[in-house]
Amino acid sequence: MLPMVAVLVINWNGAEETRACVSALLATSYARKRICVVDNGSGLDESAILAREFPGLDTLRLPDNIGYAGAGNAGVRWARAAGADYICMLNNDTTVEPDFLDVLVRASEELGRHAVLTPLILRPDGRVWSAGGRLDWPKVAGEHVGIGGDPDDFRERRIVDWASGCALFASASTFAQAGPLDERFFLYLEDVEWCLRARRRGVVIHYVPEARIWHGVTKTIGRIDPRISRYYAYRNYYLLGFRHSSPLWKAWFSAHLCFTLAKAGLRNLLSARYRADAVYNARTRALLDVVAGRRGKAPYEHRLEAPPVSV
Repeated sequence: MLPMVAVLVINWNGAEETRACVSALLATSYARKRICVVDNGSGLDESAILAREFPGLDTLRLPDNIGYAGAGNAGVRWARAAGADYICMLNNDTTVEPDFLDVLVRASEELGRHAVLTPLILRPDGRVWSAGGRLDWPKVAGEHVGIGGDPDDFRERRIVDWASGCALFASASTFAQAGPLDERFFLYLEDVEWCLRARRRGVVIHYVPEARIWHGVTKTIGRIDPRISRYYAYRNYYLLGFRHSSPLWKAWFSAHLCFTLAKAGLRNLLSARYRADAVYNARTRALLDVVAGRRGKAPYEHRLEAPPVSV
């Protein structure tokens, strides 16, 4: 019998993108799959709207936005309870090729079940968005391999440092071995942190270019308050560094944090332009919250105007 694959589509006020993602998943050739839309506290109950449109679609409605990490964890719990052998977590602004799941299941069987797989992720223009993740040690700075490149230049499988949360594929047992995504990150870098933790527990992360998806690239992030993305980017980078760097580099992160805060304080004292810059102040707030130990949701209203939805 074919292994059962549970595909989790994380949705937040993005029904139009999710509709296209689900349509593409339903068209995949893999026979034994369940698709679940995890609705992360959207203004409308978009999971119910989509369930009416796609009979047989599984849905999980969360009453509040608990971040990508929280929604992903809720979806993984659903998938394990549903008896999934493999779990695939996807951003809602992705579309997949028809053989996507066949390729990943076959690759996982070849590479061993204690592995995380990441596909070739393409931009709408057909160029590379991610061919796996690379980390710049010891500063723990992550980047996507191949951004803007020709996909033909990234045809070889290889072991990578991390896999983007845009598309994570692993066995249910590997998800259990790695543990849940850290919900204190809420959004941004939770995928890098999870992969680093998984690697320490014996999991290997593989880039599998035969599996291809298309990513709308920041369709959601581009529609929210820019202070939010700036806040998470800065706060979570330091959280990642303090958690996964060596003792010597933890000292470097501490010194760098103190220097950056001092510089921000001086700029705000001397410059009206910096005092009036809301996005710059969000960065400063993020650094202060690192010191204060504040985690989870950023202290700004998380609002995203939902696009028109046909009911």
